[in-house]
Amino acid sequence: MKKLAFVLMVLLAPFVIQAQHCDSIDNHMVDGYSIQPEYALQLADETILTRVWQDAVDNTGFPQPSLVKFYKIARHGAVILDSITYDNPDWNDILMARIHDDGNPAYSQYCNVLAKYLVDYGNRKTDLNLTFFDDDAHFNEAMEITVPLVDTIIDYFIYESTCILDSNNDIVFQYVVPSRNVVHFDRFGLDGTLKHRTAIPKSIMHVYHYLDVEGLPIHGLKQSGESPLKYIIYGASGNHFFDTHTDFVAYELDSLFNIVNTLVIPPTDPNTYPFIHNVPDFNGAVGFEDGSFLVARDIRWSSDLQSTGIVKYDSDGELIHAVWFDSSVVPVSYGNIAYDDYTGIDLQKDDNGFVYYAFQCVIDEVEVIAIIKLDGNLNTIWERYGMHVSRPVVYHRSAMECGLTVLNEGGAAVFGRNTGINGHMYPTGLFMMLVDDDGVAVSETGNAVRPYLISPNPVRNMLQVHYSPDVHPMAVELYDLQGRLLCTQSEGLESIRMGELPTGTYTLRIVMDDGTTFSDKVVKQ
Repeated sequence: MKKLAFVLMVLLAPFVIQAQHCDSIDNHMVDGYSIQPEYALQLADETILTRVWQDAVDNTGFPQPSLVKFYKIARHGAVILDSITYDNPDWNDILMARIHDDGNPAYSQYCNVLAKYLVDYGNRKTDLNLTFFDDDAHFNEAMEITVPLVDTIIDYFIYESTCILDSNNDIVFQYVVPSRNVVHFDRFGLDGTLKHRTAIPKSIMHVYHYLDVEGLPIHGLKQSGESPLKYIIYGASGNHFFDTHTDFVAYELDSLFNIVNTLVIPPTDPNTYPFIHNVPDFNGAVGFEDGSFLVARDIRWSSDLQSTGIVKYDSDGELIHAVWFDSSVVPVSYGNIAYDDYTGIDLQKDDNGFVYYAFQCVIDEVEVIAIIKLDGNLNTIWERYGMHVSRPVVYHRSAMECGLTVLNEGGAAVFGRNTGINGHMYPTGLFMMLVDDDGVAVSETGNAVRPYLISPNPVRNMLQVHYSPDVHPMAVELYDLQGRLLCTQSEGLESIRMGELPTGTYTLRIVMDDGTTFSDKVVKQ
C-alpha cells in the first residue's frame, strides 16, 4: 500500500468559537418538484446564494419543463430575500463556484461561474460551457464560453463526472464516456483555454459508469496541495449494488493528471460491522499536513439499522480512530421495521483544521438534519440539530440531494431538498439550516435548531436527551398544553421520566446554565 498525503486546500476564513445563531428554512417551494439543490455560495454581503433545478406544475397537477431558480437567503434568520427564475433552460450544470481573485478586473462584477455541459444530440457530442453571473444571479451573456471536451467524442453521454474550480481559477473536469475505455481529465482556464488533457485507461483507474457491474463510483474531486499543485479523486470500489465489502479508494494526481499515489482502505473492522452500506458509503474525505486524513462514511450495524460517522487514518491507511454519531441514541424499532437510520451528507474542513460533518437522522419517523463541528482528532466541539419533521412514511434526503458549505467567519450551512412533505413523495421543497458563530445567542424561537437531540418521540416511558458538549443543561421542565408546570427535573437530565404521565402532548422546556431556554413538543403514548 502506497502512502497518500491528503493535504486539501480549503480557502475559508478562520473559525471563532463563540455563542451561536441558528436558523433554518424548511418546506419552501411546495408548489413544485425541486431537483438537485446542490450548490450554495456565500456572497460578499454575507448572504447565501443557492441554485435549485425545479419542475413547475400546471393546473392539471403534472410537472412541466424545468426551471432554474436562484434564491438569496439571509445568513441571519434564514429568510429568503430574493429569487430569480430562468424558464426551461438547457442546464446540465456540474459546478457553481465563486472566483477566487475578486480583484481581477475581468471578474470584478461577474464574480461567479457556472460550469455545465451542453449535449448536441444530432452530432453526438458534448461540450463544456462556462457562464458568469453576479451576486444577484444576473448572467453576462457576452462572457459566456463554450469549449469542446474530447476531440472525437462518439457518444454524447458522459458519466461519473466531477468538476472543481482550483486555487488557480482553473476548471478541472473529470468524466467518463461509456463508449471509450478511459477516464478523462481536462483543465481549462476561465477564458476557455485548454491547459491540459489526459486520458487514463480504465485498466489503471477503473471508474464506474452505467454499463459496469463493478468499478469506482466517484464521490469527490479535490485539490491536494498548492506547491506543487495536486488533485485527489476518491470513491468506493466493489459491486455497489449487492456487495457488502466496499473499499475506500483514492488516487492522487499531479498537475498533469499523472497518478502519483494510490490508496485502498477496506471497510472498517468488517468482523464487527459486517453490513457495509453500498452506494452512499463514503460521504467525504479531508486531510491534514501530517498526512493523516478523515473519511466520512455510512455503515450498517444490521440489515435494517444504519449509522454514519468519521474514521481517521494515518498516511499509510492504518486506522487511528473512529466516531459513530448514533452511539448515545437508543435504537428503536417496532417489529421488523427499523425507524432509526443515519445517512451522511458531506464533510468539509476550514483553514484552522476544524471539520464539519452534516448528516440526516430518521428516528421514530422524525427526520432531523445535524451539523457537527470537530477538531482534527475527532473530538466534538458542538452539535446542532434541526428540521424536525414528522413523516407518516419515512423518506430520505439522500446525500446526492444535499450539500454542506462552510461559512466565512465561522459556521456552516447544510442545504438540500425535502421529500415526503405532508406524507407524500411529492411535492418536494427546499431546506437550509444555518449555524453561525457570531456571538448572537440562540433564542427559544430559533426555528427548531437545537444543541441537543431527543428520542424517542412519541415516548412511552423514558425520553433520552443527547446534549452538545458546548452546552450545560440546568433543568428540564414539563408543561401541559394549558401551560401549567407539571414537574421539574434538575438531575440526570439525559433521561426524562414520562412513564407515569397520561397519554397526550406536552411541552418540554430545557433551561441551560446561561439562561438560554428551548421548548419542544413531546407526545406521550
